[in-house]
Amino acid sequence: MFTVTPRTITVRNASLTYAAIPWDCQYLDNTTIQIKKFTFTTKQEAKHLLFTITKQLKLAKGDLLFLKTSPLDIKHLHILTSLGFYVIEEAVEISFDLSDWNPNAFSQHAMRGYRLVSATKSHLPSIKKIAGSAFTHDRYHLDPNIPARGANKRFIGWVETSMKSTDEVFAFVDANSVVIGFFIIAKNPDGTNLRLAAIDPSLVGKGLGKLLYYSMFSILKKRGDTSIQTQISLNNTAVLNVYTYLVHPKVTRVEMVLHFIV
Repeated sequence: MFTVTPRTITVRNASLTYAAIPWDCQYLDNTTIQIKKFTFTTKQEAKHLLFTITKQLKLAKGDLLFLKTSPLDIKHLHILTSLGFYVIEEAVEISFDLSDWNPNAFSQHAMRGYRLVSATKSHLPSIKKIAGSAFTHDRYHLDPNIPARGANKRFIGWVETSMKSTDEVFAFVDANSVVIGFFIIAKNPDGTNLRLAAIDPSLVGKGLGKLLYYSMFSILKKRGDTSIQTQISLNNTAVLNVYTYLVHPKVTRVEMVLHFIV
């Protein structure tokens, strides 16, 4: 039975630490395993570990292994790609501080009729509909080996899970109280993590994405939550541009994400 508890396979001096991702397994309709640490010196060692984990977990065709590694580790990447791993995205962790952020410095402060409100059950169907269609930049959508339907279900499931957890889910509504977007955040010991956000794809290009993030930052600033962190794919240039427009993000980590389909 799969567990989220990390486990390690060791073969001589090489080792592989892994954990199942149960929510991805559920929504992608496969077995999704994250390799948290992959230590080897030679291609043969790495190949042996891959064979071992595939056999031990009884992985089948279509199951997914993925790992995150530094793009600077060229030798490591070369061996991994020679074994069938492929690069699917680069992602950055960013942080910024809202202590000195001035919402009045942006034209969005004059835009009326739109607001972020705490999401309720009545908002959930509309938020799920947006979540199921808005994330075409995500690595699961970009991977041709993963059906788009499963990738969409993953984000719908993310929203459902967040509504039942300690995450804060906000609905972004217009003057008629129609849900046109959403935002999910979570408190952590280091501040606030921006987990997931989207605008209805049919409304993209109208400046509402900037307004969505502006509105979220305004709420956080007002209540004193000024230390912010998030992770974003470099494929998601639209949101990267929103961050650079509204704040001065500091890149704290860069990771290359690789997939391996059994």
